[in-house]
Amino acid sequence: MRKMKPFVIPLLFFLVVCVAFTLENLKTELKLPNEGWSRSLPLQTEKIGEVKPVFQEQNGMHHVYVPKENEVLSFQVTDKLEVKDKQTIPLSIPSPQDFWVQGDQFVFVRDKQLIHYDGEKENVIDQYV
Repeated sequence: MRKMKPFVIPLLFFLVVCVAFTLENLKTELKLPNEGWSRSLPLQTEKIGEVKPVFQEQNGMHHVYVPKENEVLSFQVTDKLEVKDKQTIPLSIPSPQDFWVQGDQFVFVRDKQLIHYDGEKENVIDQYV
């Protein structure tokens, strides 16, 4: 018993410190950063079934494009999860169809046609894709 006494006090100290750090870390992980902050962003897409959004990062902003029934929902999200520049584009992209976007130009496939939308009108690029 006397030979173990020098190891018991440091071992108990180490155990108390580990438990304290674990509890503090758990408390920090479970705390929300700001009042009203949420980990989810509501998108009203329940009506149209499966949706494949497109995400792009430009100039520190994350651009999100979500195809809906007869329009594409476009918005930007900052690093602090603030939604900015929310707009709808009158364009019908079949969902869950992949599409490509750069600025206000979209390229997608509809009815076996490769279509380019330049922000104003749709142009068929190729047939039977």
